[in-house]
Amino acid sequence: MVEFSLIQTADALAEAAELWERESEIAFDLECENNLHHYGTYITLIQVSTRARNWVVDILALRMIDPLIHVLENPRVLKVLHDVSFDLRILHHQFQCRPKNMFDTQLAAMLLGKEKVGLGALLEEYFHVEKDRTFQRVDWTRRPMTPAMLQYAAGDTAHLLSLKDVFTKELVGKGRLDWMEEERKHLEEVEFRYEEQQYLDLPGAKRCSPEERARLHVLFDERQRLAMKVDRPVFFVFSNKLLLEWMKDPPRDWRNIRGVHPIVRQEGKILQQKVAQAGQEEYLGEQKKRLSSEEFAWTEELVDVRKSISQGLSMPGHLVINNDQIWQMVETKSLDCFRPWQKEIVWKYDLVKKIVGRKA
Repeated sequence: MVEFSLIQTADALAEAAELWERESEIAFDLECENNLHHYGTYITLIQVSTRARNWVVDILALRMIDPLIHVLENPRVLKVLHDVSFDLRILHHQFQCRPKNMFDTQLAAMLLGKEKVGLGALLEEYFHVEKDRTFQRVDWTRRPMTPAMLQYAAGDTAHLLSLKDVFTKELVGKGRLDWMEEERKHLEEVEFRYEEQQYLDLPGAKRCSPEERARLHVLFDERQRLAMKVDRPVFFVFSNKLLLEWMKDPPRDWRNIRGVHPIVRQEGKILQQKVAQAGQEEYLGEQKKRLSSEEFAWTEELVDVRKSISQGLSMPGHLVINNDQIWQMVETKSLDCFRPWQKEIVWKYDLVKKIVGRKA
């Protein structure tokens, strides 16, 4: 059992934040609603742990969490978390918060060549703690939360500081701690933006006719409106499969449609009118620079180089060189977009020297 304090008032949050500000390091994690049970994506809980205590902060009860944001943005306090990508995107989207001085235990696991880098697998491997998978799809907006839900949430951060300690020693042993430090600095430079799916992201949207694309746009926006109205995920209103079917052949009688939320039939007349008035919509996509035949061949060869390095280091290929870096290297003939540790491991390849003109 993990002992924790549940924070649901501004006074309790302010008191806890005073303690966190005095720490040299804390661990934190988020629980979110992510269009799974309700409409939209937003944080419901933030869990915080020090070496001695654990807290679960009820974001739905508080709404304003300035004391906690101040701690997360304090560069003096090290923040340990697992898998920064989504967490940092939603923190910035919802609270305009950009945490400083972070240690991502998933990133450390990848740098160490771990095959299983999920938090559950790592906690089981190092601390013999087994996470209850039944809570992975639970409705975190539910109030009151059950004791089991709170235990699960608190457990996400209770061992993170210890996991950081273990990984730091292993990184030193492999001579990769400097790599981790460079990646940690890079995390603060990345703009983590949360972007919701747009209608042009759907399969085939960019290749359909102007008439179909206009109908798709209308149907996509109307589905968003209806989902917000009934507070349900968009796929509860109607599926992407139906959306793409109706883009080509809209229903003639919206009142008798099956396999949709009742709100669709209730507002069928409005939908029918808007789809009929959709008009046409041309697609003007981004024009990417065309590579020469030689440059394109280089990109394919660099994929092979990445695979070779990845296998040799037992690390994921995207961490060694991601696709954007391959493209930028070929386009700019430089390694400016690489971190120093990446430059070091790719520079031994003659192809890289050929592309960048023998200058690192």
